[in-house]
Amino acid sequence: MRRQPPAPKRYTRPKPKPAAAKVPAGLSPAVRRTIVAGVKAGVPWTVVASRAGVSSHLIKRWRARGQELATHFAEHGSLPKDVTPDDMDCMRFFDELEVALSTATETFVKTIGKAGKKNWVAAAWWLERMAPQFFRLKKPDEPEKKKATSLNDAPRVVVHLPDNGRLHVKIS
Repeated sequence: MRRQPPAPKRYTRPKPKPAAAKVPAGLSPAVRRTIVAGVKAGVPWTVVASRAGVSSHLIKRWRARGQELATHFAEHGSLPKDVTPDDMDCMRFFDELEVALSTATETFVKTIGKAGKKNWVAAAWWLERMAPQFFRLKKPDEPEKKKATSLNDAPRVVVHLPDNGRLHVKIS
């Protein structure tokens, strides 16, 4: 008596991944508020993105799209015809981010200014970043740049060509 092969197993659908692993496609007001509040407080982009539950790359895309639309509006006085509600959210997001960034910058500059009255290091830090052409911290191995006043002062290039053990051959 031959044995019957076992019956094939029924196909079952794989379980969907949890919703937390999904990156939302839309810029909801709650996500926008979270990101703007973090930026206003001076929190780094990656931390703000993580707190809002999106990637920092997605924030950059939303911001770039909003900037593109704001620039178009500033240049032409109107928005393109193919603008979607999501695009309008990106434009609002860009405007809110610009206000948040300027507020954060103003807050930190004031804080550094107050600290600079008691501690010169804070004032030096601010000068290094805001006027680097004058106050940039030079690296120890960085040579001082001098302006050439004549051809004799100009930098020269010296090339060393080793003979590599080759015999000198006279060509006559």
